[in-house]
Amino acid sequence: MSETTSPPTVLRKCFEWEDAARARESGLYPFFRPITEARGSKVIVEGRELIMAGSNNYLGLATTRE
Repeated sequence: MSETTSPPTVLRKCFEWEDAARARESGLYPFFRPITEARGSKVIVEGRELIMAGSNNYLGLATTRE
């Protein structure tokens, strides 16, 4: 590496990463699936009712009045 060229920073690499955008544009973005409806600890994703274990509301307590 020359003296005038600095190594890329981690932050720059994050902003320049375009794989997710390209996957989203092609319709092949498997990382997150849209939640169409939320019912306490259960959600509807792609027409299926699932338990939301991937959030801090997996017990359904975020919307209780207690």
